Amino acid sequence: MSGTGIEVTVHPERCMAMGHCRAAAPVVFGADDSGWVRLLEPRPAADRPDDVLHAAESCPVTAIDVDESPAGATPGGIPTFGGL
Repeated sequence: MSGTGIEVTVHPERCMAMGHCRAAAPVVFGADDSGWVRLLEPRPAADRPDDVLHAAESCPVTAIDVDESPAGATPGGIPTFGGL
């Protein structure tokens, strides 16, 4: 499957293991044995961008960044979620 043109980054040091990301996009986000977030798919398939954006917006501790820049775009022109 080809990617969406988005790239996902997680910040495990911010994670509070609440599971909002896993509920919103279980194919993209998983958990380790202790429940902390694990990124399973850094460049999600084309059918998942809405789920990934919902996961990032739902994270109460902003542990997920989503770069919506299409491949080959210059960074900095498109906002990210969770990168405050």
